[in-house]
Amino acid sequence: HLTTFKVNGVCFGIIICYDTWFVELYREYKKLGVDCILHSIYSNYRDFSDRTNKENTEDTSFPQTHARVNRFWISSSNYADKYQDATSTWTEPNGHVTSLSFKRASVMVNEIDLTANHWDPSSPYRDLALKGILTNGKKNRDPRSTDRTIL
Repeated sequence: HLTTFKVNGVCFGIIICYDTWFVELYREYKKLGVDCILHSIYSNYRDFSDRTNKENTEDTSFPQTHARVNRFWISSSNYADKYQDATSTWTEPNGHVTSLSFKRASVMVNEIDLTANHWDPSSPYRDLALKGILTNGKKNRDPRSTDRTIL
């Protein structure tokens, strides 16, 4: 069940913990017009001592990728603890992580500016692709495009 709500004209969607692994959820939120994903995490790998002393790049790269591909902000928050494995991040639609907190209690205050220009080379074609139109040119009738066993 995808949940959306609006605050001051900004449309939010909610993702929890393990949902980050399913790109389809983010794409569906994009189709619903979501501007910002609120992603709550509880990540605690106490048994993996090699992971307790460094930031987990998965937890910054996932929000970066989902934000950049779908062009929305992502607030990804984890609890603060000495065994915390996942970072809390604020990621902009261009994939830039502008706030990050790891293994410490903190509050991140960030701005969503719907008028900001976050460069997107795919913007002229994104709505077409979401509708399943994957080319903007005329269809190629070359036999090599339909029968790929010939040279």
